[in-house]
Amino acid sequence: WIDSGAALAAAEQGGGEAYRRDHQGSLKTMLLVRGVFDEEEPDATTSTLVYSDLGAPSLWVVVDASEGKVRRTWRG
Repeated sequence: WIDSGAALAAAEQGGGEAYRRDHQGSLKTMLLVRGVFDEEEPDATTSTLVYSDLGAPSLWVVVDASEGKVRRTWRG
């Protein structure tokens, strides 16, 4: 698996940096999980990062733990 720094870098490039800048938000949670948040590969291990602020819906970024690519993002 990629290390947490690489997962964070991918999440930042995948929308986290823009979210923090546009909403004065910050990274609140970072989880390494298996079998969650990936419908295409339910057994995949991912790093899931949640950015939030007080006035906007949170940004969720799911990074593939093997390849370091952003698999999906959503707000909520």
